[in-house]
Amino acid sequence: VCQPERTIVIKRLQDSSQQKRSL
Repeated sequence: VCQPERTIVIKRLQDSSQQKRSL
């Protein structure tokens, strides 16, 4: 695991998707 930059971006995108679905 080196510099998980993409992982953070993907996690943020997933979180945004979940919030949109919940709304």
